[in-house]
Amino acid sequence: MQAIEIYLHQGLDTSYGAPHVLYVSPDSKRDYCVEKIELLDEDAKPKPFARPLEYACFRLRCRFPERIVRGTLLLEITTDQGVLLCKLETNPDDVCPFDKNSGVVSIDCEIPKLPLTEGRYLLRVGLAIHNVRLLCYQDNAGYFNVSASAPEKYELLRDLRGPLAIEHKWLIKREK
Repeated sequence: MQAIEIYLHQGLDTSYGAPHVLYVSPDSKRDYCVEKIELLDEDAKPKPFARPLEYACFRLRCRFPERIVRGTLLLEITTDQGVLLCKLETNPDDVCPFDKNSGVVSIDCEIPKLPLTEGRYLLRVGLAIHNVRLLCYQDNAGYFNVSASAPEKYELLRDLRGPLAIEHKWLIKREK
């Protein structure tokens, strides 16, 4: 298992210079833009790959030219073939990342237990006016890998064939 992690770590060096940097916008002159996506650990330190059912933080750096009333940030995780697994979105009623006049803001999307099995996943990101329209959208914002889990957690995931690692248990109720 350690050899796999070393292989994945080496294979993740991107053209962005660090394996935890998942995306850097090639179009930095756009008014509305998700400029960068990083994968971080619980101490906000670079994380070169994720593991099933462990903490993961996606830090998204966004640029916007003016205040976005009811602005929202979208983060979608898909399989590497593009099948949508989850859509995460800031809710402007609770989190208002774009309430300043303009500028650059970094927003962290923390996932306490990443519910993905071992594999490669694609990120899609966008800025929007909540339930109105998209301001920008990048449907191929970078890949990230989920490596084999730690041995103590591997038992739970060993026989999973799909992309989701949902922590669960089965209870048997015997009828008399």
